[in-house]
Amino acid sequence: MKTPRQILLQRHKADEPFLDNARRIALASLEPPGLVEIVRDHLFALRWHLGGLSAVWLAVLVLNLGSGPADSIVLARENLPPAKVILAALVENRRELLELTDTPEAIAPAALPPRRTELQTATEVV
Repeated sequence: MKTPRQILLQRHKADEPFLDNARRIALASLEPPGLVEIVRDHLFALRWHLGGLSAVWLAVLVLNLGSGPADSIVLARENLPPAKVILAALVENRRELLELTDTPEAIAPAALPPRRTELQTATEVV
């Protein structure tokens, strides 16, 4: 018994030279793509990705142009108080925070186990 594939191949065996000739003519009419076409095809394949990246970089550029970091650095350096004033402000801030949260300033450290040298082993002789 023949399979359907064998039946189809036998039926169209006479058309094979005609199809081979048509295939040769079609391939001969095609020219190999040049470098320009290859690059264009790759860029068209990446157009959505490149467009998205371009939009992100444009947004970053616009956001960076709107801010002037050099001015703020200069202003901060001009009005910098001495270190003693900063330290006093930090101590006062800590005191106020402890007052607001009602926690004692000196919290006892957690009980640590004694050192091994301080441990006394009880040895009983029976």
